[in-house]
Amino acid sequence: MPRLPNPGTDNEQWGTILNEFLQVSHNPDGTSANIRESMAAMRALDGGLAAKLGTVYLKGYYSAGDGGEGMFCWDSQSTAADNGGTVIALGAGGNGRWIRQSASVISVKYFGAKGDGVGDDRQALQSAFNVAAATSTPLYLPPGTYNVSAGISVTLSNSSGPLSSGGRRLSISSAGVANTAIRYTGTAAITVLTVMVTGGESSLTIDGLRIMTTDANHGLRNSTGLHIGGGLANFHLSNLAVSFFNLGVNLLDAGEGMITNLLSEYNHVGLYAAPDAAGIAPNAIHFNSCHFNSNSLYGVHIQNGHTNTFTGCSFLSNGPDGLGTSSNARAILINYAGYNGGTGIIANGNYFESNTSIDVEVVCSAGGAHFFSGNTFNKVSTVRHAQAHLRFTALNLVANDGKPNYVTMASNSMWSSPTYTSASPTRPTVVFGDENYYNGWVVTDTNHYQNPAEKPVYPPTINWQTGSTYTFVAADLNKTVIFSAACTVTVPDSIFPGGSRVHWKQKGSGQITFVPGTWLNLSSFNGYQKSAGQHATGTIIFESAGEATLEGKLIS
Repeated sequence: MPRLPNPGTDNEQWGTILNEFLQVSHNPDGTSANIRESMAAMRALDGGLAAKLGTVYLKGYYSAGDGGEGMFCWDSQSTAADNGGTVIALGAGGNGRWIRQSASVISVKYFGAKGDGVGDDRQALQSAFNVAAATSTPLYLPPGTYNVSAGISVTLSNSSGPLSSGGRRLSISSAGVANTAIRYTGTAAITVLTVMVTGGESSLTIDGLRIMTTDANHGLRNSTGLHIGGGLANFHLSNLAVSFFNLGVNLLDAGEGMITNLLSEYNHVGLYAAPDAAGIAPNAIHFNSCHFNSNSLYGVHIQNGHTNTFTGCSFLSNGPDGLGTSSNARAILINYAGYNGGTGIIANGNYFESNTSIDVEVVCSAGGAHFFSGNTFNKVSTVRHAQAHLRFTALNLVANDGKPNYVTMASNSMWSSPTYTSASPTRPTVVFGDENYYNGWVVTDTNHYQNPAEKPVYPPTINWQTGSTYTFVAADLNKTVIFSAACTVTVPDSIFPGGSRVHWKQKGSGQITFVPGTWLNLSSFNGYQKSAGQHATGTIIFESAGEATLEGKLIS
């Protein structure tokens, strides 16, 4: 490496040493040869000059100050692969590599990503993610919109050793969700960002990133925004926004993590979590201050997980426009199977508004416990509301099977705006399924019901009828009578006190025909007194000994 003469030790060699320093360390125009304007200029150096220079300051990847700047040292023996950002080979080939110094944090700008919202940054981002994951070095995305024409996929590395011994894992951060975005510009079905784990302990942090599609593809929704899987545990996703995908966030074989301030909106499904090939259930995931809005089917769908907690989250207008047009839509759908834990869901202090069909459904195929506290369920108007706030469905459970499900609802508010009109019982607030005659629901309810008529009656007891004729009896008071076949039902007079109710449901395809007793005036809308079809439900309200009203899904 050229140098300046040393006083007292370079006697009679000053001229030679100084000339060599000036010739090697400076360009003909007098500028320093140790400074290069761009990555292309640094690659263009020949090996001999690189060896003499020893160090180079790169002013920018494409031009000065574009974020790719940094100091490089020459390693004449290195044959390491050129990764495009921290290890650089010369254009002429051969041994020797420029090695970026002090890369304690890797910027995607080191690899040529522009973030200008115009060019395709996919290859630069892929290279940056690969290096950061392989070396467990924090990765940073400066402000900008990084267009990608294809997906980015990375596998976490445990090469730095166990976390308990000081090992490191991948951490991804940016200038914030309001300033940094990865935007998919293609039309093929892809996953924009995939992070996988292959064996051993793992950890992952992603903070402050927006993943989205181009405006032209808002209606396409055939791709996934973020996929995490392979057996990941101890992950933390924070301050993220994922929008306009078929599936916003996909967690497969990932559990025991924390998700904070995630905004998942305008997707088909906001977030899906389930076991996959590794058999890792989505257990003990904490959702804090997240927002699932305007997803067309589900806000969150968790398959076979337990002890998942939602705290301070909001669920707004999930389902087709939040107008009650899809019976399958859910703000939260939990499929609880009791694997390695007995609590299906813990929901504290969340807000639900204008979701289609059902706010929260818990499908239980095992005994367990489910806890709701301090949540607000709001019906905005007669067209913007859930058909039911909470539904508990029994799957593969039967009557008296010794597998109880304990449902605790403490200080939740079942609220509505002044423009909402109550429609009990066709619009119940809480529903307990009676599939396979299951009778194991054990309910504690200290909720506030703004519309008293919508308050459920406990215990949710069922009277099953399979015959072709039936007459209501006093024991049916405040129960639900379910008819599994076509039936002619007599509604007697003088049995039920004024203000009492009997609920009914047509379970099968056979229609129910209601016949009033001799002294009973049974009124109904348009005089309809037959159930409308399979799964039709309703209520008979007894106003006095001789007066009753038949409500529900009826036809003439």
